[in-house]
Amino acid sequence: MNKTTRLEKQADRLWQKCIVAMFRYRCANCGHEYSASGHHIHKRGKHETRWTLMNGICLCWKCHIWAEDHPEEFMLWLKEKWYSLYEWHELHENVPIRRFAPHEIKAIIIELRQMLKRLLLKAHTLILIPYVFALAFSLSKCV
Repeated sequence: MNKTTRLEKQADRLWQKCIVAMFRYRCANCGHEYSASGHHIHKRGKHETRWTLMNGICLCWKCHIWAEDHPEEFMLWLKEKWYSLYEWHELHENVPIRRFAPHEIKAIIIELRQMLKRLLLKAHTLILIPYVFALAFSLSKCV
């Protein structure tokens, strides 16, 4: 495996983690939490948009298969339920295809790592805030 391929695989894994974290580990279609993974709206071969977070949506394995097998139906669903992602897709439909150099992929990996850290921090903060408010409320009743 050459250096570029290894870097692409590393960027793919980070992109997947970011997409799943953005959707809080739930399928955007059915809401299930099992086997959630990132689905590329533009195919992965379109390198210009391959690791862009707007190019992904979290789907469980069943909905992922549905999206792959029924692309027209998937796009109609995307337009109805996730219009901002659909609109982004439409705006980037004719982006020229080019391959990234290894130094460009390294920069993308750094950006994806930073985004994943922010997403995970945000997720923990969102989980803790209701708990902190509930605790503060229960303590105020004791006074």
